[in-house]
Formats: sequence, C-alpha cells, structure tokens
Amino acid sequence: MVFVKEMVMLYNFSKQTKIENSYTNKDDMNQKEKELEAHYRLQLNRKLDEINNYLEQQARARERLDNSRDESEYKIKDAKRKLEVRKILIYQYYDIFSLLVLIQLLLK
Repeated sequence: MVFVKEMVMLYNFSKQTKIENSYTNKDDMNQKEKELEAHYRLQLNRKLDEINNYLEQQARARERLDNSRDESEYKIKDAKRKLEVRKILIYQYYDIFSLLVLIQLLLK
C-alpha cells in the first residue's frame, strides 16, 4: 500500500519535472529511485527484525511449555510410583494382619 503511494509520488515528481522542464531529468529520477529503494529496504529490514523477534519469542514460549509439560509428566509418574508402593505396603499389612488373626483363631 505504501509502495503504491511512493510510486505515485515518483510518477508525480516525474510529471512535475516534465511540466517544469519539458523533459524528465534522469538524474533526479535516479536519485529519487535510490532514496525509495533505501527507504523500503530499511522498512523491510525492520519488519524482518520484528518477525524474527516474534519467532524467537514463540520458540522460547514453546520451550517453556515443553519443559513445564515434561516436569508435569515426571511429577505424575512419580506420584503413580509412590501410590503403587503404598498399595503394595497396604496389601502386605493386610496379609500380615490376616495371618495374625488366623494365628489368634488357631490358638484359641
């Protein structure tokens, strides 16, 4: 959109030069073209820097998310492991209790 405006300005500059001088001054046109190219090159580089920064932010956010997910998965696995250990202990205590009850009944 901006490029079109600049081209119109360049065209108007050319037209104005033709009207004033009855011809187009090639040096003026070349100078204006170089200025426009430099201007748009600078704008393009700024936009590319913005895009690059945005992509770097997204990469950092993704890395934090991956780390958080890995940490959560580790905590879940650790909690499951602890739960299994407790289940085993409960079953062992139940077996011991059952044996004690059986021994008591047999001793009576």
